[in-house]
Amino acid sequence: SVVVVTDTEGRIFGGFAPEPWEPRSKFYGSGEAFVFFFDGTEELRFFPWATTNSYFMYSDFSVLAMGGGDGRHAFAIRSDLLHGSSSPTSTFGNPVLAASEDFVVRDVELWALTEVES
Repeated sequence: SVVVVTDTEGRIFGGFAPEPWEPRSKFYGSGEAFVFFFDGTEELRFFPWATTNSYFMYSDFSVLAMGGGDGRHAFAIRSDLLHGSSSPTSTFGNPVLAASEDFVVRDVELWALTEVES
């Protein structure tokens, strides 16, 4: 699936999650995961797996997040779908993806990609 978030400052960011999202209360996913953001020039900045840990995806009934380490995530969206946080992570070697570490969500989209059997 692809998660795309726009914060109230207009920053667009998100990630590709290689497994279906479900409440697991532990990290899951694979090295196919990546995160991204569009910088101020509308150029895509892409951060694939840095191979330092396997904290790709995390979800429970209170948060949906990608990346991890030291209790921080590349991005995390709380269950109210209004508040989130973003931090540098060793999973992807990313900077803060949102306009600030704590952000307010303006829009969030989650696109599931599935193979169609013929």
